[in-house]
Amino acid sequence: MGYPLREELPGAYYHVGTRGNNQRDIFTHARSYELFLLIFGAQVKAFGWEVVAYCLMRNHYHLVMRICERGLSRGMQKLNGGYARAFNGREGRRDHLFGRRFWSREIEDEADLLVTCRYVHLNPTRSFGVLPEHWQWSGHRVAVGLDTPRPFHSPDALWMLLHPEPRQAMDSYGSFVDEALLAMSGV
Repeated sequence: MGYPLREELPGAYYHVGTRGNNQRDIFTHARSYELFLLIFGAQVKAFGWEVVAYCLMRNHYHLVMRICERGLSRGMQKLNGGYARAFNGREGRRDHLFGRRFWSREIEDEADLLVTCRYVHLNPTRSFGVLPEHWQWSGHRVAVGLDTPRPFHSPDALWMLLHPEPRQAMDSYGSFVDEALLAMSGV
């Protein structure tokens, strides 16, 4: 028997992710991260997703995105299935790359969207002690104005929560993340 169908609301934001089978790594080198981002970008375009934040870790990933009427589940199936086939082919592996089907949580409101994006961008700090601006496999550097976005990445919705002027919004988001970093360090 299959999983029950998920409720997918067009126009809603979701925090989405998937973990490696038995918590094994799903990214093993820079090429595997880039391969995932390439496949992800194709699904973003095909399914009309608006990606506000993302972070790829070694054994899992987080996405924060707004979906349209084309939905979430079919696109995630294509993303995870396509990446697993490509990864296994490149690595000479067989069997499941991902443990379970993807998980998702609907974002409740603007405050939840802001806090969820910060949570996603702070993953490298919690897991590896790496500051978010030093982790190249997330959208944090774009969110604070240090890089230009990849074609699939649209942080505008995040910025609009903070200030109508993008540069000021980027600075505000950086301060918001820095507050959490201070709290994490116990200072």
